[in-house]
Amino acid sequence: YDTRRTASTASITFTYDSAADGISNEAMLELAYRSDYGQNWTRYNNIVRNAAANTITANNVNLGDTHWIFASTGDNSLPVELSSFTGTPTGGGVLLKWQTRSETNNLGFHIYRSPAEGGEYNRITPTLISGHGTDSTPYDYEFIDDRTEAGQTYWYLVEDVDFAGETDRSDPIRVTFHPQHVSPKALLTQFTLYQNFPNPFNPETWIPYDLAAVSSVSITIYDTHGHHIRTIALGTQPAGSYLTQKEAAYWDGRTETGEFVPSGTYFYHLKAGDFEATRKMIILK
Repeated sequence: YDTRRTASTASITFTYDSAADGISNEAMLELAYRSDYGQNWTRYNNIVRNAAANTITANNVNLGDTHWIFASTGDNSLPVELSSFTGTPTGGGVLLKWQTRSETNNLGFHIYRSPAEGGEYNRITPTLISGHGTDSTPYDYEFIDDRTEAGQTYWYLVEDVDFAGETDRSDPIRVTFHPQHVSPKALLTQFTLYQNFPNPFNPETWIPYDLAAVSSVSITIYDTHGHHIRTIALGTQPAGSYLTQKEAAYWDGRTETGEFVPSGTYFYHLKAGDFEATRKMIILK
């Protein structure tokens, strides 16, 4: 909850659904606040719980530039639950995919890599891959590790970060990058639009995709109101995977007239021949 649009002292009542939000002990439920994005969360002590109404009221709140979240004094919710985590060699590197079965207070993900299962794992994601907060809906995520060498074996793990800054890591998976395992471009059987990287971003990002046939390719950017922001005409391209920074479509965060767009959610729409697909991305400044 973001109260940055107001500036006064008042009481705020927050409502929750104990079943849908995975709250097992309402007596441990708390509120936390911060003054702006990127800062640490602080527990707010002046609260009144009403378990019967599923509400918590914060009293004597200074609303100016304050963000609020539900928090807990103990283990009060399920962590991010992964249903799958895989790595596949491609023409542009190792394509990592994972799916969550449910998420609770999930801020986002980082990917770590090591040359050995028990070795040192180093982060390879330049920015946090945004999560979906608290949601029981399955979500798919992707990241392309384009810094791979032929014949090398890598170990990968996913680290999720919650709103309080706590982290949890998956079990590692093993991927050996062999060029002969990569399908030739002409053998691609379907068109695919992947998640842009990095995401969130500021101000530039790359949009990867696969083409199953020679196609005239364009990517159009829209805001959440459906207003046209930018069209990136890529011309006629051969079948293949366009996954790395060198090959993927590039957007510098500007409109058609060269102005930088503000922070917010945007949509990118790929048209390649008869194929069309749309995905969401976030600019965070």
